[in-house]
Amino acid sequence: MSPVPQDAEYVANWEKGRATWLSNGNMSKGQRRLYQILLGMGVPFIPEHYFNLGKRKAFIDAFLPIQNVAIEYDGWYEHYTPKGQAKDAKRDNLMLSLHGVETIRIGRKKIFTKGGVNKIATAVRSE
Repeated sequence: MSPVPQDAEYVANWEKGRATWLSNGNMSKGQRRLYQILLGMGVPFIPEHYFNLGKRKAFIDAFLPIQNVAIEYDGWYEHYTPKGQAKDAKRDNLMLSLHGVETIRIGRKKIFTKGGVNKIATAVRSE
């Protein structure tokens, strides 16, 4: 099942993200799980979506356009270091201030638990 397209731009972004998603041989189990959860809920989302943050782009694991929410799976160890957490916080703040997009982060252990699914479900219901 794929998300229900909203308009031509949505369809183009979805197809581009889906192609990246399918061709990415390095996708983590956690990211794959995130997509399975969203698809299972029937939630329209764009995988591997990016936003312009000024001098750089932010690639988002899953963007929920209806809710205007980004969901990031934090699997790599860098996300758990003080430097990585500061970098993530700066990026999340830029996403909110420049695009009005709230970022939800799910850790490497939580994505496989009922708590992780509930966190995603809460974000989905925030429309």
